[in-house]
Parts: sequence; structure tokens; C-alpha cells
Amino acid sequence: MIRISRIAHGVLACLLLASGGGPAVATQKLAAGRDAMYAIRGGDVLMLDERGALLARCARFSASPKLDRHPPIGMPDPSETLRLAGLPDDDSTLAAEEALEDEAPSRPRRQAGDAAPAPLPRALAPDDDGVWIATSEGLYRGGTAGCRRIALPGRDLVAVATDGTAVVTATRGWLFRGRLEAPESLTFGPPIALAGMPRALAVDRQGGVLIAGDGGLLRVGAEGETALLLDRPTEALAACGPTVLVLSDDGVVLWDGRSVTRVAARPPVKDVSCSGSPQGWVAGGVGVWSSMDAVAWTEHPEGLGLDVSAVAVLAGVPWVVAGGELAPLQPQPGLPSAAWADPEAFPARRDRTRAPPAWRLPLVTASLLVDLTPLRRTVTGMVLFTFPWGRAPGHGADASEVAWQELQRDAALSRAQVALSQAEREAVP
Repeated sequence: MIRISRIAHGVLACLLLASGGGPAVATQKLAAGRDAMYAIRGGDVLMLDERGALLARCARFSASPKLDRHPPIGMPDPSETLRLAGLPDDDSTLAAEEALEDEAPSRPRRQAGDAAPAPLPRALAPDDDGVWIATSEGLYRGGTAGCRRIALPGRDLVAVATDGTAVVTATRGWLFRGRLEAPESLTFGPPIALAGMPRALAVDRQGGVLIAGDGGLLRVGAEGETALLLDRPTEALAACGPTVLVLSDDGVVLWDGRSVTRVAARPPVKDVSCSGSPQGWVAGGVGVWSSMDAVAWTEHPEGLGLDVSAVAVLAGVPWVVAGGELAPLQPQPGLPSAAWADPEAFPARRDRTRAPPAWRLPLVTASLLVDLTPLRRTVTGMVLFTFPWGRAPGHGADASEVAWQELQRDAALSRAQVALSQAEREAVP
């Protein structure tokens, strides 16, 4: 379980007070900028500092309270209308209904108690000075001074991303790319039609837009040209330096601006974020996982057994949303706060690795193959004896150390394989 510190308890208390003191509302989204962390909690967007203290809250996304119903100005009182028509003020006959209809306004008026629906925040894209918010009623800009709508009013936006110079957002069928000419000033070009609903967006170093969805990974270039980079369903994107990490249904894929490379099997995660280092990622799902190269993934000891729906890193500390609650993961005693991102920094991980067997008996494998055709019937049997060679661990030896060395060897082989494939691509004219 997560060891939630006093700071985490304070964060949860602040979030509860900010939501009105009622029943706890689950946090759905999480993203970290340079100096602040942003979270979607219910219908609110919250801004927190590196200690978890509440900096600001976008109250505009809260549902407006219902007002008491009063007769609209200019609407005659029903009883007065009936009296003027020579009918009792409690008359319910057809003549009374016709008299009321004659005095009713020609256009239906909005009832005072029906408050306008509040915009629903759906996605976040932080930058150095604030956060861009995709909502059901357009694109908003958030910061310590509050939130206000910038562009695309009435558009039901589902995703947003930024690289500091451009902001891209999308509806279920359209992509909008805006150039950031001045703070909070966007100039949008013509929208681009999309075949399906995007799950995530990212902007690469070349100015192209990566779109993750059920149809695969699509890239829209700076001039509007499109290319399908991956024909596998993709779920999450995370840009870190010049590289974009892609979570596909069958593995971890990297995009370096020229080609996509499948570098590792996908750990049991569903959300991924840049760790803040020149290159490194942290991911959440069944536990919390981190990697410096996207090839070798290490499970965070403090996240064992957690169902993590969102993860972000602020000031070297990973924050997670587990069970709808937001809390930081505490680093191990004696380790720097950013050491969680280094696979070598977790000696406790060795206790969870598989230990080699201490016995030296052979491994026996048996198989039986039956081949039936209209012309013949063949039955083949095979028995395979596998004898282990090498020195067996002695009494009292640390068997987990051997398994840990095997993991390091596998990671080194994976990195060598990726480097070799990249060298082969570069050698092709």
C-alpha cells in the first residue's frame, strides 16, 4: 500500500474542502508542469504546488447552484389573468386553459431555476506558465489567476497537447492546430478531419502532431500531410525531450522524429508521463513502473498492489491517483528524491525477483504429436532432458542476486538490439 505522509493527508483534506466539503470526488486526470501540478477532480481543475498545497481552483467548472423559481418579469400572474377573463382564479376548465394560453408569451422563456450546464474538463496540457484545458465547451487557459475560455467555444474537446509554441486539440472527428503567437493568443488554421476519436495527442520536435487512437498512431506533419506510423491500437503518449513514447496494445514504441521502434513488451500500465529528466518515463497501472530508456522497466516498490489510473512527476517526486485519491509516493530512506527513476536505485526490487533453483536435477519435457490425414496416421512422441550446467548457489548464498544479474543482462541485450536496429536503418540509403 502507499505510505501516505502528512503532506498527502493535507492534500486530500484540501481537495475535499475545495470540492465543497461533501462526499469525496474521485480524481480523474493528472499532469505536471514546471512548477505546479494540475488535476481534474469531478468538475473542477485544481492547481497544486510541489508540496501538494492548493494554489488555485477553477471554480468556473463547478455546476452553478439552482436558483429559486420566480415568475419571469413581464409574465402576468395566472390568477390575475383568470380574474380579468371573468373566471374563478382556481378554474381548471378548458376556457381557463385557453385564457392562459392567450396571455402566454410567443417564445418560451428559460426558467430561472435551470442553470446553464458547467463546462466539463476532459484533458490537460501544462506548459511553463499554466495549463491548457480541453472542455466540453471549448479550449480554456488555467493558472493561479483562474481559468478563462480562449478559443473554440461550443466545441466538445476530448484531448489537448502543447510544446510551448503550438497548441493542438481535437474533438471526436476534428483536429485543431493553433500557433501560440503571444501568451493566451492562438491563431488556428483549417481543421483536419479525423477518422476516429483520438485518445491522446502529442507534439514532436519537428512540429508534427501524433494522434493515438483505436485505428493506430497517426502523424499530421507541419504542412498538413498525414502518415500512419503504427497500425496497432494505441492508448497513451508521453513526449520527453526529442522522443515520444507510445503505449500500444502489444508493446512500448518510441518515435524519434524519423521512425517508430518497438523497444519492449508493455508493462501492465495505462498512463505514462515524462519523468522530467532529459529522457525517462514513469507509468501507472497495476503498480508504478519507471524506465530511463523505455527498454528496461522497474516496478516502484511503494506502488506494489495499487490500481493507478493517473501518474505525474513534479520536482522529482511521482504523484499517483489510486482509487480516486491523489498522493505522492515516498522515496526509500537514504535515496535522493529522483532516484526512483533509476532501475539501479532499488535494492528492494531484488527481493521480488525470481530465484534460481538450488537443486541440480534435470528438467524433463515430454510432448506427443498426432498427425491425422485421409492417407495416413502418424503419432510422434518426444522426451527432452535438460541438464543445468554451472556452479549451483551454495548454502546461504543470495539467490536473488543471480536473478538480478539476469535482469541486468536481459536489459543490456535489449538495448543492444535497439541500437543495432537503429544503425541498420541509418545505413540504408
